[in-house]
Amino acid sequence: MRTMFLWISLVFMLASCASSYKPLDPQNFSYDRSFVRDSVVFSYRYHIQGAVRNTRYEKRELKYGMKAVALKIENLSSKPVVLSENNLDVMINDQVKPLLSPSDYAKEVKQRVGIHLLHALWGPWAISWQEDANGETDVDFIYIPVGAIVGIANAGTAAKANKNNLANLENFSVQNHFVRSGGTLYGIIIIPTVSDESLTFRIRDETEK
Repeated sequence: MRTMFLWISLVFMLASCASSYKPLDPQNFSYDRSFVRDSVVFSYRYHIQGAVRNTRYEKRELKYGMKAVALKIENLSSKPVVLSENNLDVMINDQVKPLLSPSDYAKEVKQRVGIHLLHALWGPWAISWQEDANGETDVDFIYIPVGAIVGIANAGTAAKANKNNLANLENFSVQNHFVRSGGTLYGIIIIPTVSDESLTFRIRDETEK
């Protein structure tokens, strides 16, 4: 009689699958923190990756000390607000925090792609045996290349998710925007911090030193 045993490596592969990326849309978030300066209301929200279940990205935010923060800017003044490349100051305890670029963030806050190819080293493996007419047992070792297939598929999923993460953050950059009087701008900023401290904001006159 012939018997086949599949190793539990398939369980390992399924448990370590890559995650697809869920887009961030600042308009869909609720905001519970705000700051007002010069008739401009800045509302913000931490943990936006976790809010849409991009759990792996939120964990890597903590590891590398940076956070993507949703930002809502309401211009209640009588004149337009112009955001340039570098005139928005974001402060914690009156200390200006440098705004990180989406590419700086994406270099660290990402899913690892190459590690999924290690699945090729796994099975499922199988052992089969049967007795011949002389009572001797013939044993065969069989490798089923499911691991390689799963690894390649997961590497592709992780790479696509990382690409979508970068594109999403670039799309919602608040820099180089014009906010008319009575208008609202939604965007995402990235700051170096590991805690959820209160933020204050300032839009500088770029002629100031």
